[in-house]
Amino acid sequence: AALLPSRRPKSTRPIAVGPPATAAALAPAMGIADAHPMALSHAKVETQPSEHNGRTVAIDIASWVLRLFRPDAPDYFRSNATPQGFRSSMTRLLSAWTNGCGSEDRVIVVLDGGRFALKAREHARRGGGSEGPWLDRLAKASKHDNDGEPADAKAIYEALAYPPPPSVFGWIIAHCRANGIPVMVAPFEADSQCAALALAGAVDAVVTFDGDLSFYSGVREVIYHDSRRGKAGVYWRVRTSDLVDRTLGTLDVNGFTEYDMRTVAGAAGTDYCSRIHMCGWPTLVKWLRSLVDASHPFGSEELRERFIARCVTENARKPADKQRADYEASLRANYTAFEQPVAWMPPAGGAAPKMWIDGPNAVSLVGATRLCLEPGGQPHLAGRQPRL
Repeated sequence: AALLPSRRPKSTRPIAVGPPATAAALAPAMGIADAHPMALSHAKVETQPSEHNGRTVAIDIASWVLRLFRPDAPDYFRSNATPQGFRSSMTRLLSAWTNGCGSEDRVIVVLDGGRFALKAREHARRGGGSEGPWLDRLAKASKHDNDGEPADAKAIYEALAYPPPPSVFGWIIAHCRANGIPVMVAPFEADSQCAALALAGAVDAVVTFDGDLSFYSGVREVIYHDSRRGKAGVYWRVRTSDLVDRTLGTLDVNGFTEYDMRTVAGAAGTDYCSRIHMCGWPTLVKWLRSLVDASHPFGSEELRERFIARCVTENARKPADKQRADYEASLRANYTAFEQPVAWMPPAGGAAPKMWIDGPNAVSLVGATRLCLEPGGQPHLAGRQPRL
């Protein structure tokens, strides 16, 4: 694949990062059901990388990896993947944004931490731990395709695609390092790390496919790549301020704050906390509004607690086979993920030490996976090397 333009940055911009969030914050990130049609699509404005010159963006590269790296999977599985292949498509993505922002060091590539324990368990939960050698499983999927069994083939292709093989991430890291692009590996989900960078003020916007990033605390702007077929290279900007105190399609969120939108989004259905049966965005928005009074104003923790109690009650009213198990704990974990994303974060109570996201001090933990070191050379991982 062609490399990015040979122009190299004068220096790799240091970004303050540090230990992961505390144990209380070790809740997962998530995708949010119906976020695009119910909310985001009513606040989007088309944009292009060239409009972001001088800004710094984080790219949730995991959003693209699953769509691009399987050139041998059939079109119906790959959806909007381009026929040019993974490396060339990824190269064009990074080239577009480094040129658009004006410098390689204004684009921070963020990868899932698939080899850390928390994310590795999630890979297994989603089916990435399926048995069988890679090529054998691919041959089995192809046979199902040829035999007219697309559902069986799709299940195997999904297992093959999640997680992608280490060589995929190794190529991304090597490509970024060769071209002066900062790259970091999240301790868990890439979107959580991107949100943390936004919360810390290290980036101006996040580029992604996923619809959950607009609902993290501190994220002010998300640039979504259009996931529809034939829309490669089309981006939509959504500012968090445009999602509140207005009407979004059929949703009346007048008076809502960003905190209130996160309250609704956390209950709308995620990878880790299913929504209450037959209770989507319209119902949740109405519930929250109905609970507002002088003691529970918009934007308050008191209102969120009252909303949680309402959700727990409504879940318990459903037929036994429709109730969500451990619902309250899962819902609270969602809110923790929104407010305190799992990430390498600046130490609390004082200025964070300067360190490179990736550079001469990078340490190899597993294969080509890199994490930053403190200037003194010690891994900045709460004082200890993780067990991998």
